[in-house]
Amino acid sequence: GGNTILFTGQFDYGGNDFTQVIAKRIDMPFRDAETIKRQWGETLLPAKTRDAAAEAIATAVDLWLEKLVNLCGSDDRFLLPERVFLLGGGARLRTIAEVMNSRPWYSDLTFLERLDTQVLDAEALAPSVFRNSTPLLSGPEEVALVALAARMRQSVPAAVH
Repeated sequence: GGNTILFTGQFDYGGNDFTQVIAKRIDMPFRDAETIKRQWGETLLPAKTRDAAAEAIATAVDLWLEKLVNLCGSDDRFLLPERVFLLGGGARLRTIAEVMNSRPWYSDLTFLERLDTQVLDAEALAPSVFRNSTPLLSGPEEVALVALAARMRQSVPAAVH
């Protein structure tokens, strides 16, 4: 249907890889690079550090996108939808969605002229899963938890709801 997730996939490149690229580029401890990544766009950094981090993040996003395209292109039956959702902790790095919305990274995968990439936050899903309560679920990293809860609700007999 129109509101169905058609495909999910994963590849071996994520948040820690982004942090490693930042740490190496700026020559700083992993812990400090992790802080920069998590606070990217929300904190002021010295110009030299900011520019180096931006360059590192751009490099990491390019590699991440390459891996995404390889994943999507690995199955000849795969059809790229008009909307792509990012989830998980790495989706908090909004630069990924910004780059995906500003480049035709999908040109070898579809004839569509435009794809919309959005970060999927748990807040958007939780009300439909937890109808009579407001759980403290938020952010893209908790989407999998909401999806699991929804799947469990579907598998439990109606009398238990």
